[in-house]
Amino acid sequence: MPVSDPGQADVSLLAVAFAAGVGLFLGGVANTVLGRARPWARAAGSAVACSGAAVGVWAAAGSAASAAAGGGFAAVGLALAAPRRPGARWAVAGAAGLVLAVGAVVWHGAAEDADDDQAQAELLAAAQRPPTRPAPVPVFTDRGTRVGAWQATRPRSRAELAALEVRPADTPAVAPTAIRSYPADDRSNCHGWVFTRGRYWVSETDVDVILAENGYRAVPDPRPSDLAIYRADGVVTHTAVVRYVSPGMPVLVEGKWGPGPVYLHAADESGYGTDITYYRADRTGHVLAGLDSHPSADAPVGGQ
Repeated sequence: MPVSDPGQADVSLLAVAFAAGVGLFLGGVANTVLGRARPWARAAGSAVACSGAAVGVWAAAGSAASAAAGGGFAAVGLALAAPRRPGARWAVAGAAGLVLAVGAVVWHGAAEDADDDQAQAELLAAAQRPPTRPAPVPVFTDRGTRVGAWQATRPRSRAELAALEVRPADTPAVAPTAIRSYPADDRSNCHGWVFTRGRYWVSETDVDVILAENGYRAVPDPRPSDLAIYRADGVVTHTAVVRYVSPGMPVLVEGKWGPGPVYLHAADESGYGTDITYYRADRTGHVLAGLDSHPSADAPVGGQ
């Protein structure tokens, strides 16, 4: 059974209202200008306006029914303007058409903004860090500096994390080509997915310490297994692992988006911006000292 697309319905409604408004406006202008012309000339102008409205709707909405509606609404408006004292009526029709066209665009923009705001609010609410406690085992950099690691005390169920599974694809910040590798999981954030293999949360404030003390160095040309560190105004916002590098193609990275899913995506296509530095270290994997390198069977695999 076909499923209706609310977004497409909104576009069709916008196209009908906008094209009908433009048709009324053009028809009103044409007939005001041709007010003293022969009736056939005014009729031709009206026909062109209605046809233009229908064609415009067809092009925008891709629907014959919508096209007929757009042209029909314009025709009704023009017909109402045609009887006695046509000059004033045509002027009113043109003004009404202009108001209708502009109003349709304003309404559609406001509706889209409201939908985006709601989606972002739901995503932000779901993306909050869950209640945590210190990890049961201490973790360290290679130089012995202890790193804060936090264990989720009440991980949310799959149903509670459902918003994180469906909303990213509907928001402008997220690349439509991102491939989901692992489901949403409260046990770790992006940094913890890399440095603890998905066991714990790690603060962004510890990432630069880890980079410095585990021997990472910035590199201009990334290779698979290098780190991709995202920053905003110099502050670390995201950690991912380089997965694929091909000449002439975008660098593909894999990372966990907060408590949300793990995604494979082009490095410069995510909600974390494009301020990216790649890092490489002469060590095996990215897991912090104090943790074994083998995750539990059900943990999403990071840190390699």
